[in-house]
Amino acid sequence: MPDANGFMTPAENRAEWVAAEAALLARRDPAQLAGEATPAEAKQLDAADAKLAAAIAANGAAFRGLVAAQNAPEAWKPATSHQRDAIVEAERALERARRDEEDARRERIELGRTVSAARQARREAAA
Repeated sequence: MPDANGFMTPAENRAEWVAAEAALLARRDPAQLAGEATPAEAKQLDAADAKLAAAIAANGAAFRGLVAAQNAPEAWKPATSHQRDAIVEAERALERARRDEEDARRERIELGRTVSAARQARREAAA
């Protein structure tokens, strides 16, 4: 219940949100509820999303490493063999990171399709 100024405590807000969510869930039909991801599917999707985020971050770091390696030699001076080796290694790391990101994206897409098909099957079974 709001106080004299019209504000509610966080506990009251939370209770109101929980009650509203329960009311919304009660109004939904079984076909809609059957179309939601199961806890196991949600956990798999979260893991795939985390793996993809890590791969994207690694790709970004590899790109920044390549740029740093390429900018290490001064423009007016030829690169030393050590600097050239560092650039080649940074290019390899970037290529590996790109492949890993592509693999993670592909796995996430396949998992999404699998979960979507399972949801559709549950929806059809409930209808």
